[in-house]
Amino acid sequence: MILFSEFTALKTIASCQIIRVRTRSSHIRALLDLVSEGNFGYAQGMNKDFICNNKYTEEVFSKLLLLRTSHMWEKIKGVIGKEYGVAWLRFLQNHENEP
Repeated sequence: MILFSEFTALKTIASCQIIRVRTRSSHIRALLDLVSEGNFGYAQGMNKDFICNNKYTEEVFSKLLLLRTSHMWEKIKGVIGKEYGVAWLRFLQNHENEP
C-alpha cells in the first residue's frame, strides 16, 4: 500500500529528461516511508537533520496520521514525539477525534 504517493520526487517528460517537481518531496517521502516501514533508526533526526524547515511540519504530521491504523502506531507516536516534541503532542490532541 502506498500512502504517500502524492509526494512525487521526480517527473519524466517526453524527451526522457528528468526534472524535479518538488525538491522537498524526496526527503519527506523517504522519511515517511521509513517510518511507515518501522525503520525508525534510519528516520532518526528527520526533523532537524533532513527536513530542516518548520513550514512542512503540519503536512508531515497529517501524513503520519494516516498511519494511525498501523500495528506500529504507538511506536510511531513515540518516535515522532522524540523528533518533534510538544508540537506533535499538540497535533495529536487536536486530531484525536478524527476518523
